[in-house]
Order: sequence, then C-alpha cells, then structure tokens
Amino acid sequence: RQQYVINALFKTCWLIPRSAPLRLRRMAAKCYEFGGVHSGAAVSSTVWFLVFTSILMKRASEDENRARYGPVLALAWILLVLLISICVFAIPHFRMVSHNTFEFVHRFAGWSSLALFWVELILFAAFSVESTTSVGPLLIREPAFWCLIATTGFIIWPWLLLRKLSVRAEYLSERAVRLHFTGYTVPSFSGIALSTSPLLEWHSFACMAAPPDGGSVLISNSGDWTRG
Repeated sequence: RQQYVINALFKTCWLIPRSAPLRLRRMAAKCYEFGGVHSGAAVSSTVWFLVFTSILMKRASEDENRARYGPVLALAWILLVLLISICVFAIPHFRMVSHNTFEFVHRFAGWSSLALFWVELILFAAFSVESTTSVGPLLIREPAFWCLIATTGFIIWPWLLLRKLSVRAEYLSERAVRLHFTGYTVPSFSGIALSTSPLLEWHSFACMAAPPDGGSVLISNSGDWTRG
C-alpha cells in the first residue's frame, strides 16, 4: 500500500481512453478498491508465516539439538504476535471503536515487524549455513532478502520526500472542507497522504489538480482527525 505504487496503478488505469467500452472503464475503476488487496495480502502472509513457524517447531521437536532452534523460534513467535495484532486491530469493528489504537498498532507493529524480519532472516541464514561457507552468499540467494530490501526501501522513500505545505481552507459545510495547496503542484490522477503528526498517523485523499500551480483535496468529517 505504498503511495507511489498506488499512484502508479491509478495513472495506468487513467491511460484507458474515454472512448473505450464502459464495461472496461468500470472494471478499471475497481482499482480504487485496492484496500481489499492490501488486507487480503496481509492476512494471507500472516497465515503463511504461521505455517512456516509450525514447520520449524516440528523440525525442532525431531532434532536432537533442539536448543539451536531457540532464537529463531522465539523471534518467529514474537513476529506472529505482532502480525496477528495488526490483522485483529484492522478488523472494521475494532477500527471504528478505537481508530487511534488501530493507527498506533498498524504503524509501530509494522515497523517493528520489519526490523525483526531482518534479524530473523540473518539468524535463519546463520542457522542454515554450512561450516565451510559464510552467511553473505546464502543471503543473496534468498528471495526473502530481496523482498526485505524492496520493502525497506519503499518505507524509507516517502520519508525522504516529506514536506510541509501551506494550505487555504475553504469551508463547504459542517461535513466537508476543501484544502487548497499553495506552492505545491498536485500531480494529476493521484492521491496524497496528509498528516499533522507524521510519526503517528497519515490519511490519504484523492487530489484535484489545478495546473500549472496548486491543487486541492476534499475532506469529509468522518472521525477525530478529519473533524479537527
């Protein structure tokens, strides 16, 4: 659900001309339902990691030298607790009842999981490596290593482009406000993530471009942050 990936999907769908059949354009508009893919992938990956941990536990129980599995298994169970917590707090009911808790768990458990996955991968490589070889060559042959590099890069990338924007608020009603950007050109056919406290929470909105300079987003009153 990285913002640049989402915007690339949006722009790809917008390449379909208006002359194309309505059925095709309606299918392309389903791109805006990417949240289902996001949550589905999260649940699936958590289940796969549970299966991996179960297999690891089975191997440990059959190994005479069970103690060597200790660090890898301990980290695996910590990761499972974090991943399951992310999934549970993202359930619509919990998300509606305590949105701030959902945001906190989603963000910090996610970052913690990524850091622990790096430790787990290195431990697993050291655990699997033969005495005559080193960990490095084994790591670069692991698909998980390259997946983690890509994931880490995608998380760091937006923080390198973080900027403070000036906005002019246009109050449309008690339920809606339109924020006009000044000094920042909103790209066409894209979304933008806004925050008043970058470490704690972000909210994504569809943009209304106004070339050559500016643009705006429409915000509806649907919770604490948007109400503020």
